[in-house]
Amino acid sequence: MKQQLQTSLLRVLLAASLCVAAVLPVSAFVVDGLAYNINPDGKSVKVVPYNVEMWVSNGEYSYTHLDGFYGNVHYPEVYEIMIPDQITYRGKSYNVTGVDAGAFDQTDDIHMPFNWRDIVSLGKNISAIGRYAISCCSSLIINGNIDFIEEQGLMSVSRITLAQDVTSVENLNINRAYGNVSDVVCLCSYPPKADGFIDVSEDSYTFSDVNVYIPIGTLERYSNDDFWRQCRLIESSYPDNISLDQTAITVKVGEPFTIRASDEASCLIPIQWSYYCTTALLDIERLSGNHDRAIQYVGGCALTKSFDTEGEYEIYAFINEVKSPVCHVTVIEDKDVVTLSQTNLQMEIGERQILNVSGLPDGTRVTATSSKASVATTAVSGQRVMVTAVGNGKATITVADSDGKAIPATCEVTVGSAPQLHGDLTSDGVVDVDDLNLVINMMLHKAETTVAADLNGDGNVDVDDLNAIINIMLGKG
Repeated sequence: MKQQLQTSLLRVLLAASLCVAAVLPVSAFVVDGLAYNINPDGKSVKVVPYNVEMWVSNGEYSYTHLDGFYGNVHYPEVYEIMIPDQITYRGKSYNVTGVDAGAFDQTDDIHMPFNWRDIVSLGKNISAIGRYAISCCSSLIINGNIDFIEEQGLMSVSRITLAQDVTSVENLNINRAYGNVSDVVCLCSYPPKADGFIDVSEDSYTFSDVNVYIPIGTLERYSNDDFWRQCRLIESSYPDNISLDQTAITVKVGEPFTIRASDEASCLIPIQWSYYCTTALLDIERLSGNHDRAIQYVGGCALTKSFDTEGEYEIYAFINEVKSPVCHVTVIEDKDVVTLSQTNLQMEIGERQILNVSGLPDGTRVTATSSKASVATTAVSGQRVMVTAVGNGKATITVADSDGKAIPATCEVTVGSAPQLHGDLTSDGVVDVDDLNLVINMMLHKAETTVAADLNGDGNVDVDDLNAIINIMLGKG
């Protein structure tokens, strides 16, 4: 009897332990760069913040820990985070139903091993968003019905887009203090069921301060809805593309420049901007949502910007997932630029030419060098450079300030109107592989045919001329 009781007790304890184990949270794991945790139902997952152990085990990136934060790290750049409808983990499929507290909180780098900009797109099965789940997001796209958004779940989200199939969004906190939402783009033909709240500390901010862009022809429906009629309703089409008037710009540090973006003239949805440095570990800057800093007009807008640090930058405009081509901006140090009176000289042996130098402060000492002293030499007097032709060929004259603070200038010098050596097509005083390559290019019609390349004088540049120049190189010509 005693043994039976012990056996029964062990079975009860084992069953209890299994029940406890069944409800214990499963350790977070990573699928396609996002962290998840399995929900208590065992059939679904939620997106969760990264932690130190996951960063190490993920094995994709390298991190440096410093006083509890991850600093001086070049995180991978991500333009858009797309949370899927479903994932597969260890052979089992799970619906992704929630975004947990702090999952995409950009106010603390410890949450994510990557930098993301501009857009977070939620899967259709997401129904709950936790506190501080999404912060510093330019554009949030909701693709399915939301049952609950916790207070401060959306921090500094400037735009929310509701996809065409959305029918309800509960607790849509679009208040200025927490949500910071200025625009809602609603692609639904019929107004989704929605409710929300306004933070009482912001008395001057109401739902009427929110621009809600709705499909053309739906104004009456939205105006009759108890929630949406509180907002500023604007009928507008949705753009298919966005274009920029420039694709590459070079400016000096601190120099303002303007880029204009445009889409279909009937689209009234404000265009957002993103810009970032691609050559340095700098904080990402963004204009997203700050339309008062961009000149907005119907169908487009103009961005005026300057950068205080030299480097390579990329700028693009976007409305949700519709993104313009990138404009590459090269920012150079604000230096004096040396300018020469001539950039090309054709000279004969013994001839002298003067290059006048400008662009430098008075009294600046000037230096001049020749890439080939056997062709041309230089002499400097004040801010004048005398070039003397001493031999046939080509040389590059480089003129700079003695301190090296200014951007130098060059002048290409050619001495002699034709090759002095038979077969010397490059006029460098020797017949070598450069001349051979020139003949080959002419044979392949990749360069303009010249009389000098027609070594046998038959009016064509062909294999006979190729053989002739090879013989010259071998000393047989």
